[in-house]
Amino acid sequence: MYSWLVRKIKMKNQQDFLDLKTKLVLPEDIDQTFFNGYFQDATLMESDKKSLQKLFAIKKSFRKIFQEKYGLLFNQKKNLVISMRLGQDYKDFTIPDLNNTKVFLPNEWYITILSKIEMEYDSVFIISDEIEKAKLILGEKANYIFINEPPEIQFQMMMNASGCIIGNSSYSWWGGFLNAKKDKKIYAPNNWAGYNANQEYPVGIMTQEFIWV
Repeated sequence: MYSWLVRKIKMKNQQDFLDLKTKLVLPEDIDQTFFNGYFQDATLMESDKKSLQKLFAIKKSFRKIFQEKYGLLFNQKKNLVISMRLGQDYKDFTIPDLNNTKVFLPNEWYITILSKIEMEYDSVFIISDEIEKAKLILGEKANYIFINEPPEIQFQMMMNASGCIIGNSSYSWWGGFLNAKKDKKIYAPNNWAGYNANQEYPVGIMTQEFIWV
């Protein structure tokens, strides 16, 4: 259906954004243009964030579940959420553009940041695709809460937290970016997917709203 609509509309121009090592620059005239590529660009997203927050709003039914289970806790307490991508598929993922550098973050990255800031928060919520591995990495403490919830609930935890430590996945980036709290602190790996190569990737992803470590 999507392909049929594209042919039917007959756009005059096509603009590709497939080179993630180059800053995304939109042309001045975008009328009747079909855009193809990767758009996780901070400047573009920051330019009209309020509209994005409305467009990417969580469904009412999911918001209701979150509020019933965690709303009071997140509204009254200062909570930190750690989002850890630990699955084997992610561990093996490399970036051809950066000499096949691995995206996977070293465990020490999470541990070091957490040790410096955890005393600022009442509770620490940990979400992960491999929650048992997260327990082994971070250890278990009285104020550590390891979460086993559906993605839509975990996502809202990032959106409603006072602070987040996020791994370099698009899911986590959006969870932190859509957080509307005024004094939020979002800690993210410097250069994002290019952390291990010491080179920003994709170029333009480093929003000014995050603390890059």
